[in-house]
Amino acid sequence: MTGSRRSVGRPRTRLLDRDGITLAAKNIVTSNGVNALTMASLASALGVTPSALYNHAESKFEILDWIRESIYDGIDVSAFDTKPLPEALEDWAVNYLEAVVTHRQLLQLLAISRTSGPEKSLEMYERVTTALTDNGWPLESCVLLIESIEAFIFGATVKEFFHQRNIEEHDISAIAPTYQDALERRAQVDCEAKKEEFFRVGVRAILTWNAEQLGVTIDSEPLRADCPLG
Repeated sequence: MTGSRRSVGRPRTRLLDRDGITLAAKNIVTSNGVNALTMASLASALGVTPSALYNHAESKFEILDWIRESIYDGIDVSAFDTKPLPEALEDWAVNYLEAVVTHRQLLQLLAISRTSGPEKSLEMYERVTTALTDNGWPLESCVLLIESIEAFIFGATVKEFFHQRNIEEHDISAIAPTYQDALERRAQVDCEAKKEEFFRVGVRAILTWNAEQLGVTIDSEPLRADCPLG
């Protein structure tokens, strides 16, 4: 008696894993926006049925969290272990900016409330907050400082893209000739090193201003709060 032979080669059903699902979802959001991501559109992009996708994720919102977590996972916070707080904050902000610039189209996802975020984002915020409080920063003022630096990061991302598009896609010389000349001049010189330097100055200015308002002394030693605000 001859039994049925097991077929060889690739399985008929495409194998799914979290990394593959996250990458496909990220591509959809990057190309068409957050609203374009549905379980049906993602399943189609992966070449599977929606029911197969639901075996791995409960909803598109869980997958959106996976995307956010993959981005936050690349933001380095190790400087808080080895450097004074001002320099560590600058390094963290630069890494944060690089992650946001790389995933500029996903900026909307990164701006979602941190209290409902994935573990990686919460771990990042926890590390920054503990670094602040360990150095004497008033606990009630930590979130405000983090939000101020994030606003600066997101603003730097949007404005960089805006200015880049102006010179690449528009002839604005009739309306703003001096600005046009400035854009062309910037394109002719290497501004990358200066760009990070100016960004660090901005982060330090935010930290310094907040410290002055709180009566916190900033130097190479740990910060100390002389008169924390209530």
